[in-house]
Amino acid sequence: MLNKIYHESCLKTINNLPDNYIDLVITSPPYWSLRDYDCKDSDNIGNEKNSFDYIDNIVNVYDPFMGFGTVGVVAKRNNRNFIGSEIVKEFVDLSNKRIKNG
Repeated sequence: MLNKIYHESCLKTINNLPDNYIDLVITSPPYWSLRDYDCKDSDNIGNEKNSFDYIDNIVNVYDPFMGFGTVGVVAKRNNRNFIGSEIVKEFVDLSNKRIKNG
């Protein structure tokens, strides 16, 4: 199931995942350095400067709206696992190509 984009609704994908399978669901990325998390701990997830550092701090990622596959590309570069859902077939194909080419 890991490192794959499913051409289906995110509700269908997530309902087929085993319990405790995913560490993080990305629905809207943090605004990197633009958001104030009111947290003194600079190592807190969400305080990263960019998506690469953000993905590097997590293990298994589920992106329910995969789009262009950026989460999968970054996860692969950082030797992390991902699962994605995308209902637009053209985006699934594009994402797979981007992830394969790194």
